[in-house]
Amino acid sequence: MNNLTLTAGVGRANITPPVGTRFLGYILRVEPSVGIDSELFCTALVLADERAKVAIIDCDLATFTVPRADEIRQHVADALGTTMSHVLFAYSHTHNGPFVEAGRLMELTDVETYYTANLANYIVSAAKIADANRKPARIAADSGSAPIAINRIETLADGTVILGQNPHGKTDHEVKVVRVDGMDGTPIAAIVNYAAHPVVLGPDPLLIGADYPGVVREVVEQATGATCLFLMGAAGDQMPIEAWTTSSATVRKMGGILGHEAVRVYLGIETRRMKVNTHVVKSLAEVLVYELEDSGANTHTVLGAAEKRITFPFMALPSLAEAELTLQAMEAERARAVANDDSRMTYIGEIELKWATRLVEAVRTNAPPPIVTGVVQAIRIDDIAILTSPGEAFVGMGLEAKVRSPLKHTLFASYANGSLGYIRTPDAYPPPSQRAITPDAIAHKWTYTTPFAPECAGLVVETGLELLEGLG
Repeated sequence: MNNLTLTAGVGRANITPPVGTRFLGYILRVEPSVGIDSELFCTALVLADERAKVAIIDCDLATFTVPRADEIRQHVADALGTTMSHVLFAYSHTHNGPFVEAGRLMELTDVETYYTANLANYIVSAAKIADANRKPARIAADSGSAPIAINRIETLADGTVILGQNPHGKTDHEVKVVRVDGMDGTPIAAIVNYAAHPVVLGPDPLLIGADYPGVVREVVEQATGATCLFLMGAAGDQMPIEAWTTSSATVRKMGGILGHEAVRVYLGIETRRMKVNTHVVKSLAEVLVYELEDSGANTHTVLGAAEKRITFPFMALPSLAEAELTLQAMEAERARAVANDDSRMTYIGEIELKWATRLVEAVRTNAPPPIVTGVVQAIRIDDIAILTSPGEAFVGMGLEAKVRSPLKHTLFASYANGSLGYIRTPDAYPPPSQRAITPDAIAHKWTYTTPFAPECAGLVVETGLELLEGLG
């Protein structure tokens, strides 16, 4: 007989950086922030029973490297007395979040160094508050739909693949909501899972902000009283239908549409195991009254988590002639930017020139590809699963994972436990003859010589499902 009791608690810390810090999102932007559109937060939910303790952490940040994420996850695990495999460190991928790690030709300023040095402490603090607030709880989930996402891989008339809107491309409009209540029905937490890049507010306002996920949390919390966490789904190729705007009102519109759908779903979820009692009330007529009563059933059967580190293969290097032509083109691009005194394009040109130089050297020396590993994680609470990806997963990965999952409710968290970059599905690789200038086709230039190989998407999905099967 299962005598386990689920407990749950939430905690939050404000992680808004000082104005003047630079941004991690929108690579073309090199200027520091000049103001705040909305505050940034770290929110933690801790679930535990007599056998396991799991922490789910949601931060309004753009991304982290795997080593940095490992460091933060280990700090949280140590503080809570659990293992790192039981700590999910997710970030919303807001493009108006702060610059938190040196790289991309930029070193941290003194202000940024101080902020990043203390960031782990704030995250641990939110987790410790959540742990201290735990109380007996019940959990359940359901789904809705919100049409604010659209596939962003568009092909122009000349065949060029560009960032835009593709109404015929794959999209996932599912709004997955998990509700956590106290035993008396009082709200504790809500988890909202949706897939669309948080880029409603574009690069030019230079304002720090959480973008539409921050509005979703605000709407859900005001309507339900539950502390809301937002887990970004497989959004690598997904864009809000209104994006790159200069309007905070549009951010609130997109977040409001999604947030109110999440509220509708949340209010329809019953976390208690109920039985129906009836009795007759005598009025002018006799009324048979139906009343719901908690059946007293166990809070849950399964709570657990597991992770696995997998190695990501890369695409093959080009020929030396192709690499040298690429280097020449990058030299010309940077020279044009410098001649035009364009600081943004000069910065991008420097990144691409350094990449092309590395590419030629790798081809000349026949250098082996780097060994790059990422974390895939599975969390299970009864019929609810959370599967993760260590990078910007394309929507097809989330759709496949949810369809193939053996559990009734599966959330796919694409930005979790450190990011390796874009992970495209095999059908999203354009032929070599086609010009592709979407972020997923060029983002590898920051770190690698070639993109990840097409089999990476399958590795992530298969690993997550295997881990989930082991949590039965």
